[in-house]
Amino acid sequence: MEVPKSISLFCELLEQNGYRAFLVGGCVRDMLMHEPPHDYDITTNARPEELLAVFRKSGLRAVKIGGVCGTVSVSDGQQSAEITPFRRESGYTDFRRPDDVTFVDDVDEDLSRRDFTMNAMALSKAGDLTDRFGGKEDIANKMLRCVGNPYDRFREDPLRILRAMRFLARFSFHAEAHTKTAMISLSHLLKLLSAERIFSELKLLLETPAPLSVIAEFIDVLKVILPGFIPYERLDFLPNNSLLRLFCLLYRCPSDLYRNTVLSLKPSTSEKEFLFGLYSLQNESINPLAFLFFTVPARHALRRYGEEMVERYLDFLELDKTAFTRYRSNGVWKLSQLAVSGSDFLLLGMEGAKIGTALSLLLCAVIEEKVQNEKETLVSFLKGNNLC
Repeated sequence: MEVPKSISLFCELLEQNGYRAFLVGGCVRDMLMHEPPHDYDITTNARPEELLAVFRKSGLRAVKIGGVCGTVSVSDGQQSAEITPFRRESGYTDFRRPDDVTFVDDVDEDLSRRDFTMNAMALSKAGDLTDRFGGKEDIANKMLRCVGNPYDRFREDPLRILRAMRFLARFSFHAEAHTKTAMISLSHLLKLLSAERIFSELKLLLETPAPLSVIAEFIDVLKVILPGFIPYERLDFLPNNSLLRLFCLLYRCPSDLYRNTVLSLKPSTSEKEFLFGLYSLQNESINPLAFLFFTVPARHALRRYGEEMVERYLDFLELDKTAFTRYRSNGVWKLSQLAVSGSDFLLLGMEGAKIGTALSLLLCAVIEEKVQNEKETLVSFLKGNNLC
């Protein structure tokens, strides 16, 4: 797979100034798997100050972004890359960042600190692959294997356990035996991580095309962060929506456990509204046929929960959306769609809370087909029911 011209230029400039430069990590893995890389990382024996000097001298934008790791972001206006010096790391007292970082001159030493063999390969501009740990062979064998001792890798950052599950699901790989054992044995360390990191990685796992088999294989791992969850047998058939799939893993939990588990992940306000709303809608036990043909009970659900929630619930039920789509486009389910407004009621002498009550009653009447959505008809309906 051809490397973008901008990325080749960055490597070429480093080499012209006497440094070594390699593509590294996920972009090399993706190219070997004939997948387009999402981004490009470069590693080099140049130090941060030297990186800044090389690229700024060439008129490129270069900014140090990596703190103690020395990462420099470089852009030529067309494409950017993160470039990091070869380094050695030690000590991970916060289970995330190394306590000590030392810049080194050996690319093999840099690769030895990485998580999995498939991510521990380096590719030169000339096309030479540095693969000390057998990443290419593991990719060919569809195997996920840690670099070195898996217990060390997962103790350094336990989030790698969830990351491993994501890679297994994304690529349909199997875990090497020692790697799998370490993932399960050290899964309790996930409790030490921030909820934000856990939730972010969990969503990535749930967005893979077919995560069910991995979730079932590592059920004890996932129960550390999702107590009470039950693998959902239809998970892989649902859209790749992480929140919908999370709901499917949790919806059979008692309400208190469901609520506490969701809150423990510290989702955003909109994510909480979605997860709690979908749980509430499911517990209304509305007949699925009402959603299939989009009859009155489903229309009221649309009024209360909104179109996004109801559409995702149809995904959960795996129902055809024809009737829903037709009603959403042509039906009435929001106050703003009524043929009357608050100003019309002011002319009728109504005011304050009575207007809101009248509008809500009219909306329900239209949904239930008790009255047509026409201005005169709606006003007559209110008068006939002594509501104005």
